[in-house]
Amino acid sequence: MKFVLLGLVVGALSGILGLGGGIFLVPALIFLFGFSPHEAQGTSLAVLIPPIGLFAALEYYRKGYIDFSVVGFICLGFVFGAYAGAFFVDRISVPTMRRVFGFFMFFIAVQMVFTTAERRVGAAVPAALSTALLAVIYYAERRLGIAASRVRRHLERHKPKPPHIEYHI
Repeated sequence: MKFVLLGLVVGALSGILGLGGGIFLVPALIFLFGFSPHEAQGTSLAVLIPPIGLFAALEYYRKGYIDFSVVGFICLGFVFGAYAGAFFVDRISVPTMRRVFGFFMFFIAVQMVFTTAERRVGAAVPAALSTALLAVIYYAERRLGIAASRVRRHLERHKPKPPHIEYHI
């Protein structure tokens, strides 16, 4: 059942953002279910076989990197999730979709940097903190009108001047 739910979520995200499921599915299989990167990639390709990835999936199968015990469940959830995502996609503004996707990819990228074989879930904390910091920077830039170049110009214009002292001797 958990793999059907995974397929549903990944399918929905893929349907909303118009991306291949591998962007979402591979990291989910690695971080949530402990798959090796090869197993996650092979399983993702097997999910997308009809007709996508057939020959690549066959090569992963030959090397033993596909977990067929979960492929069907993920496909089942993926079909309904992709439909649901495609159904709701027009209700989400383009800027919002871009931001959500960007924050998600940033989170995944930071998590990939901090993850080791022994510490799969523990890397979520640094990734979440850095993503939150990015969100704060974004908020400050957009809502408060503060951007890095503006801050620099503001500081240069408002640089404290040394006091003007006249000496009369």
